[in-house]
Amino acid sequence: MAEAVYLRDPVLGCRDLVRATTHPGQQQVARQLFLGAKRKVSVRAGHGWGKSNLIGILGAYFFISRQPAVLIIASRTAKQVMSQTWNYLGRAIESSWLQGRLEHLKTELRVIGREKDWYARWVSIKNPNNAEGFHSPNLLWVIDEAKSVEPAVFEAAMGAFSQGNSYFLIVSTCGPARGYFYETHSTRLDQWDAFHFPSWTSPYVGAEQIAAWKREWGEDSPIYQARVAAEFPAESDDVIVPYGWLQRSVGDEDSEEY
Repeated sequence: MAEAVYLRDPVLGCRDLVRATTHPGQQQVARQLFLGAKRKVSVRAGHGWGKSNLIGILGAYFFISRQPAVLIIASRTAKQVMSQTWNYLGRAIESSWLQGRLEHLKTELRVIGREKDWYARWVSIKNPNNAEGFHSPNLLWVIDEAKSVEPAVFEAAMGAFSQGNSYFLIVSTCGPARGYFYETHSTRLDQWDAFHFPSWTSPYVGAEQIAAWKREWGEDSPIYQARVAAEFPAESDDVIVPYGWLQRSVGDEDSEEY
């Protein structure tokens, strides 16, 4: 079991328990999520900021520092999570004091002998019913690419917040200015702590890359605004090609190599 100091200082816990280096923006999110009063954090960030990295680090920290713990990482497709976050999570936990006690399944990691109450699980949330039924004295819900998730999913997951130490982290690039994720940065600020991190705030993204994205998409284009500036593109009646269509035409994957 982790020492109490790591519960009081999640950044220190990420460093010592997970052996991970976090940049200042990620540290802000960690402190607000685990020490803030709301315990619900929404992050909109541009390409290269380290969103997948953040999910893996904070998920591993939470899982290692609490006993028991239930960690739910959700997305619409397995590819969004499995390609990076899930593998990182397993390696990080295996390198901790839980080494040798972890059972690896396709969509679940669980502590041997505590399979019922100490596990991490990936769930598909194309069906909102999949978000129901998770309870624990220590629960962390994470939703990746939250811009594409239906409000019913959030409503179902919120049922777990009636007991214990529950936390909710949602992370995404931006989509159109509508939907639940957008509302966590506008009309639901009384319920959520919201963070905005454009790509140029990342230590992993240089000026040359920002310039390349400007040339490719145009600084005023909705794709650049969403994926680099981390802004919600407006869709007005006089727009010929709505942002949602552009999003699908260029691909809606938000994989990062940071």
